[in-house]
Formats: sequence, C-alpha cells, structure tokens
Amino acid sequence: MATMKPPVEDPLETVTPDSPPPEGQPPKPNDRIIEWDVEDNSFWNGGGSHTAFRNLAISVPCLLFGFAVWLYWSIIIVQMENLSFAFSTTQLYTLPAIAGLAGATLRIPNSFMIAISGGRNVIAVTTALLLLPAAGVGSALQNPQSSYTTFVLLAALSGIGGGAFASSMSNISFFFPKRMQGLSLGLNAGLGNVGVSIMQELLPWAMTFAAFGAFSGQPSSLPQELGGGSIWIQNSGLVWVPLLAVFAVLAFLLMDNLPMHHVGSAPVAIGKMLWLEIMGFVGAIVGILLLLGPSFGVPDLVKVFLVLAITISITLLVMRFATPRAVRDNLSHQFVIFEKKTQLGYDLALHDDVRIVHRVLCRVSKTDSRRVRDVARRGAQPQLSKPTRLCLARPSGGITHSTCRGLAG
Repeated sequence: MATMKPPVEDPLETVTPDSPPPEGQPPKPNDRIIEWDVEDNSFWNGGGSHTAFRNLAISVPCLLFGFAVWLYWSIIIVQMENLSFAFSTTQLYTLPAIAGLAGATLRIPNSFMIAISGGRNVIAVTTALLLLPAAGVGSALQNPQSSYTTFVLLAALSGIGGGAFASSMSNISFFFPKRMQGLSLGLNAGLGNVGVSIMQELLPWAMTFAAFGAFSGQPSSLPQELGGGSIWIQNSGLVWVPLLAVFAVLAFLLMDNLPMHHVGSAPVAIGKMLWLEIMGFVGAIVGILLLLGPSFGVPDLVKVFLVLAITISITLLVMRFATPRAVRDNLSHQFVIFEKKTQLGYDLALHDDVRIVHRVLCRVSKTDSRRVRDVARRGAQPQLSKPTRLCLARPSGGITHSTCRGLAG
C-alpha cells in the first residue's frame, strides 16, 4: 500500500492574500512572516539570508540619510554666518547642539520602537518624518528674515535622524544569526555613518547651482570679501527631500516586520511609534529650553551635564507614565535593557545617572538587573521575577532572541 509522505513545511511560511510562496523561496516583501529562526541553518540557507540582506540593503541608506540630516547643521551655520543671517555666533553654533541633544534623547524611545511597532513600520515612518526638517530647512533658508525659533524647531526635528540609529540597529540585529551580528551591525552602523562624510562633500557642491530649477528658489549673494557669487543655501535641505521620499516608500514596500514582535495592523503600530516619538520630544524640548535658558552662574560644562540628566529623567518619566496602557505594559517588559545598555547617545559619564534614574522610575529590581547582566556575559538562562520574565528586545546589543525565547518558556 502506498504511503503518503508528510508535507514539508517551508521555513519561511507566510500568509499572503493569494497563496503561500513555493517551498524554499523567501517571502515576498510585505508578506507577514509567521516564522523566523535565523539560528537554524536550514532556515537561514533556505531563504532567511535573502530576507535579512534585503532588509539590510534598505536600512543602510535610510540610516545614512538620517545621519546626514541630523548633522548637516555644521555646514549650514557657516553659510548662514557668511550670508549675515540676523543671529549671533553663539545662536548659530547652538543649533548643532540642539540637534545633538534631540537626537541623543530620541534614541531612548527609538530603542523600544521595533519590538512595539515592527521594523518595516518604524524605518519607513522615521525616514518619512525626516522630510519635515529637510523641507523645512529648504524653505526657511530662502528667507533671511526667518526667526531663530524656526531654526531651533528645525534643529530639534533633525534629531529624528540621530534617534533613528537606535531603532535601525535594533531592527537589523533581529534579522541575522549570532555568528553574523558583527558583520550585519557593522555594515549598518558603519555605512550609515558614511552619511556624515557624504553630506560634508555633497552640500558645498549642491549649494553652487539651482539643483531643482525653479523649485530651488532665488540664490543669495555672498559678500565680495568672500569672493562674491551666488549660493543656493536652501539646497542643503532640499537635496535630501527626493531621496528621503523614495527610501521611505522603499522601506515600507521592501522591508519586513518580524513575528516575534506581534505588531498588529500597520496604522495601530505606527500610532504607537509616533506616540513614543512624541514622548521623546517632550524630554528633548525640556532639555532644549534649559540649554537655551540662563545659566544662573552655573559653569557651562556643569550646566550641560545637568541638562542631560534632567532630560533623561523627563523622557523616562513620560514614557513610563504618559503612554497608553498597551504601550506602557510593553515598555515595562523591556526597560530592564537599560541595565545592560545605558548609553543611548549620551556621554559615558552619565552611565550611573541613567542606571539610577531608570531603576527608580521603572522599578527593576537589583536582583533582576544582575541576572540580566549574567545573561549578556555568560549566555546563561537566569530565573527572573515574573514582571521581567519576558522576551526582551535588544536595541543595541542586548539579549538575543533565542535567550528571550528561553526566558518566555
């Protein structure tokens, strides 16, 4: 009697509107992947690697443009000074500091976005949000009478690009097996940081002509002592607009959300992500106001450290207590990561401050903190207390998914 062979499961089984892909083929972009286990060699070789590198290929340019928009103020303020914008040197050179503070602060909520909203949603929306500072700068620089408040707001918005580093690294870490973490994260971070060099070479050249024809607006005239001639300073923002628009669409079409994150529908997931971004901006705005405010005799260096400590505290507070319950519960499960990776864009000198503030606000026990560090150091499977026994995200080199899966079990 003939016997029927059991069906062979596709390691990359997906749910599609029509039918699943042929066996052994990777899922099409935007299909909902229902299984993901990159530590399984057969899964990885059967199509997982194709999916992982496709996501990496889109992640790198998105991060590159994020770094470029975050740090383009170092080029812009020099030309603003040459064109005699009505701001003092101190005001101009505070703009890069504002962008830096906002970007560093936004890395805190960005570290948790992937597990809550999914990689595809977060990368696509973050890239799209960068259109605001890029187009805004292109518009504001065409009018020398634009207010300083306008540029402060645009500098803060450009911090979205700096915050994107945390979510980008978190996302890519889930796509690759442990043996390839160094390669994948190195490519993502290393090539992403090339955006700074590209920006420094591209902007001085892009300012020399009407790159977008009539849409470039009118040029500004450099003083004769600087050689005279015309300059389209607004191109320093406008040049990124088409690139960001294209890659925001590509990220949404070609990247994937992974099943362990349970993000649900895209609108709901994006709403949660935007709420976290707003919470990050609450902390950043407080920090910016303190940075721009009077020092009251406090030395500048001390003031900077106080501003950073207060900004961290405010950001963690609003994330902890001002988010909807569904998001707050998810955040509570992940806040323990701070004990493993506390430097989210701030100086190492604040390491202890972040840890202490986090422990007070998020109520992670010292015992669980030690156990989490043991996991990272020895690959152990610790016995955590019930509130902490969950699948922890790994925003910047945290606990691996396989370890989390063991904890959840």
